[in-house]
Amino acid sequence: AAAARALVLGGQCGDSDGAPAYWPGVQVLRAGAAAGGDPGAAAMVLPEHAAEPAVTADRFRLFDAVVSFLAGLAGQRPVVVVLDDLHWADEGSLRLLEFTARHVAAHPVLLLGAYRDEDGGALLSKLAASSEQLRLDGLAHDDVTALMALVVGTSPAAEVAADVWRRTGGNPFLVRELTRLLVAQGGSPTAGGPPPRVLLDGVADILERRLARLSQRCVELLTIAAVIGPEVRLDVLLRTVEGAEDVAVLLEEAVAARVLADPPVAVGPYRFSHDLFRETILAGLPAQQRGELHLAVGRTLEALRAEGAAVHPAELASHFAGAASTAPAEAVSYGILAAEDATARLAFEEARSHFERALAALELAGGADPADRAALLLRLADARNRAGDAAQAHTAYREAAELARRSGEAMTLGEAALGVHGLGWRNVHAEAIDLLEEAVRALPAAPSVLRARLLAALARDLHHATDERDWERAPALAEEAVAVARQLPDPGTLGFCLLALHDARWRPGTAAARLPIVDEMLSASTAAGDPDLQAQARLLRATALIELGDPDGLAELGAYCRASDELGHARARYGALSRGATLALIAGDLPRAIALADEALALGTMIGEPDALGVHETLAWGVARAGGTWGEDGMPEEPRLASEPWPAFPVIRACVAVARGELDAAHRALAALRLDLPQHYDLEPLAFTAYAVAAAGSGEQRAAVYELLLPHEGQHVVVGGCASYFGAVDHLLGCLATALGRREDAYGHFQRAAALHAQLGAAGWAAHSRAEAEASRAAPPDRWVFRRDGEVWTICYRGTESHLPDSKGLRDLAALLARPGQAVHAVELHTGQPPRGGADAVLDDRAKAIYRRRLAELEAELDAAEADHDPYRAEQARAERDALVDELRAAVGLGGRDRRLGDERERARKAVSARIRDAIARIERADPGLGRHLHDTVQTGTWCSYAPPDPVRWRT
Repeated sequence: AAAARALVLGGQCGDSDGAPAYWPGVQVLRAGAAAGGDPGAAAMVLPEHAAEPAVTADRFRLFDAVVSFLAGLAGQRPVVVVLDDLHWADEGSLRLLEFTARHVAAHPVLLLGAYRDEDGGALLSKLAASSEQLRLDGLAHDDVTALMALVVGTSPAAEVAADVWRRTGGNPFLVRELTRLLVAQGGSPTAGGPPPRVLLDGVADILERRLARLSQRCVELLTIAAVIGPEVRLDVLLRTVEGAEDVAVLLEEAVAARVLADPPVAVGPYRFSHDLFRETILAGLPAQQRGELHLAVGRTLEALRAEGAAVHPAELASHFAGAASTAPAEAVSYGILAAEDATARLAFEEARSHFERALAALELAGGADPADRAALLLRLADARNRAGDAAQAHTAYREAAELARRSGEAMTLGEAALGVHGLGWRNVHAEAIDLLEEAVRALPAAPSVLRARLLAALARDLHHATDERDWERAPALAEEAVAVARQLPDPGTLGFCLLALHDARWRPGTAAARLPIVDEMLSASTAAGDPDLQAQARLLRATALIELGDPDGLAELGAYCRASDELGHARARYGALSRGATLALIAGDLPRAIALADEALALGTMIGEPDALGVHETLAWGVARAGGTWGEDGMPEEPRLASEPWPAFPVIRACVAVARGELDAAHRALAALRLDLPQHYDLEPLAFTAYAVAAAGSGEQRAAVYELLLPHEGQHVVVGGCASYFGAVDHLLGCLATALGRREDAYGHFQRAAALHAQLGAAGWAAHSRAEAEASRAAPPDRWVFRRDGEVWTICYRGTESHLPDSKGLRDLAALLARPGQAVHAVELHTGQPPRGGADAVLDDRAKAIYRRRLAELEAELDAAEADHDPYRAEQARAERDALVDELRAAVGLGGRDRRLGDERERARKAVSARIRDAIARIERADPGLGRHLHDTVQTGTWCSYAPPDPVRWRT
């Protein structure tokens, strides 16, 4: 690569907890800056140059800056980044490498990493699986021969080279070491030796033989060096080894034996020629001796640090953690120091590990104060949450809360409650409410920052609850929180509490009342120097202004997007992208809205933003309602419905069916519709409902939703904090009025909607509303439809559309409506065939003669049985006689006239009349006007008819 004029940058991971996070990246960036990269850019991203603790910052800015730095170098010439020993890389470095690999694809940058696959963790395996892999198998036979020749100086005998190749499996290190061992022993291995895998498992024997050739003092020095770490600092070694006067000689001995590599400069640092030497030495150390050496190295580093030498906190934490059984207090304090340093460098995984080791050391101290343990648990929970492990963060917060309960530490309990609240209400919402309420009760009533924040957090969680009774409690708590905060000289806390007050009062139609709260929140966050809270205030201000149709809302939304983009961290960047999509949607730039929404979804998914999918879905609906399509670039035609609470909401299923043109399915979905819709934040649920029932609802549903929306005319439907935009309420009212057949009302609503859209600056929506207004004026005065679509009937009467499930009565009505003014026989409606001429007698003359003859026989038999005093035979004859008499009586009417067989005309008359009456009753419930019309114009009986006073032509 270098020969091809590429810039080659290298970094090596270390097998030590003392190496700082992102260490291989630091090496690469330093080399890049030395090779002509922007030194200012390098300083910005080098972790040790972090300007301030990253309390609210996110690693996205750091990772993005690294990519920008490499891209800048690649703009001058190709760049090759080589990272060795990735199996020892810290988690932060692997995440940085994963991010870099994904985002430098458009630049001439090659990332090359070497690692032992058997030692790599899950994250490294995942990274490797998404990359091109070059498996480094053993050398071929000829290559082993060539390597042995380089070591020995002459070509080995063929049989010796073949034996070494077989024994080592071609592993270069083992080939080199075994060849040197052969030379040292003055012979060759015997035939039939161990197979390569056995040799690999026993490689320590080879290394130990090499070490055994060294002096005892040299081995002792190498043991200390192995404990110091992969890179052996000469100043640490000199202070730790007893009798340091011969250290230089011992180092020369180790280098000559090729156990240590020649240092780059005389003062070091030294490295083992292969990491397996260090591993072999450490594996042979008893635990007690290793702990003693870690303590000695730790004390040396302490002294050097006190003298002003550069000692990284992670080095101290690593060695005192190794000596935690004898120096637990130092292990705790240096673990916390290293965790704080890691947090300042955005290395949250490293911070988590340091806090966990500090907590373990605290246990070793014995009799640890529960308050100290709880305080450390709170810091560990925060680190875990920042590292993306919310579940384990939750566990730590719960343990801290339990310790605080037992020890009566109200402040700690409050901090734990705020921590659980900060995990997000979707994860632990109910528990957060209980814990916050407990903490508020435990805290003194005197005004304090913690009390104000607890009240505010409780108000917000109650406002997000599913029980409306909790919603009602939220405003009073938020008001109390603000009242407490006003007594404190802490504008940040006041801003936090004002946010809770805003949310607790957030209901449809409250935009004007929320604006003063948002303005004060913006002032407080500015005074506190909290740019994230400032951006949040701008977003809420934009939301309220757009709801009111104020064009300043679009300018405010643009300002929010710019401010969020400048914040740099990932969640702010996500906010800028997703709300930029809403801005483009309102402005009518639908392709840009789609592109930004897709980009926001990708970023939100990567950083674990819980609302990412839901926001993407509601943006998709906004684009669809604005006349756009969501089918470009492989996107689904209809939005997915995975976000809460929509999966159980029948309106959404109906909306999807309407969008697909499946009105029958939409109508069936709306059968389960409840009109006591939640109106928690915004009008989004009501807007979805209006869209669905206007297309496929009953007249009753349309009228009810129209009345629910009417108080909000003149407003705009903004989803959440500008997550999407669904147009003016008046446009929805126009759609419902059209479906109800109120043409003049529909025209007025659409005209008003067009003016509202134009005033806001939503030109596309304004044109859409004007087109609907013209369509409603041009529509025919009456629409008469009575049509069956599968299992559902679509019925339109004077512009009102209804949908009813199939029934025989509706089919009977359809037949009558198709022939207005004509009489249709009930038999034809019942059977589909005209009635026959008449009905046969129940019994014909021949049958009646047979019946009479048998009656005479039975009378004679009855008399004979009674004369013979045979009651059994007499009873049988009497029963048969009585049955025959009943049959004859049923077949003969008054005056001896024959009764006729069950007349099909009579049966049809009864059945059809009942069916039609039932169908008209069902229609009346859906459309009272049509029900009255059919009551007045449909005649039932033997002959049925539909006779309207004026000519009507139904489409059936």
